[in-house]
Amino acid sequence: MDYSKKDLSRDENQGLLAAIGEYHGSLIPLISPAMLLNRYVRKLDQPYLKQQFYLNPNPAELKLRNHV
Repeated sequence: MDYSKKDLSRDENQGLLAAIGEYHGSLIPLISPAMLLNRYVRKLDQPYLKQQFYLNPNPAELKLRNHV
């Protein structure tokens, strides 16, 4: 959040924090806040965040999935 909080709108920041809180409370799967983070990383075009392995696992089969 520190890398992006100044560059995102108030609504975007609140939405991301809400998604992280809902994940923490076991209300939504990890993929939801992870997808929001990926969207904002692409929007802000921050090289450091783009190279983070957790947000871009390789091979693609390791990407986060919704498991029931």
